[in-house]
Amino acid sequence: MRPVSLGRPNLRSDKIWRDWVESCFAELERASQEDLSAVAADFTVTNFTATRTLNAGTATTGDIANVLCTLIDDLRNRGMKRS
Repeated sequence: MRPVSLGRPNLRSDKIWRDWVESCFAELERASQEDLSAVAADFTVTNFTATRTLNAGTATTGDIANVLCTLIDDLRNRGMKRS
């Protein structure tokens, strides 16, 4: 999600307040529509083994790193089936 600026509400009337709240929600929705593959494109991952299973009870640092790198790589490729 990209950073958002909502400004300050104008408290002169209930309608102005409601309009401001509605515009805040609309801005948050637009910000959350960002393309994840574009965000992931700024990351470079190397030297990992593709791993999509993680046992949180026994995971090592290497296991977590492999899952994270796999997730970033999948996001960059717009899905795990694409290359």
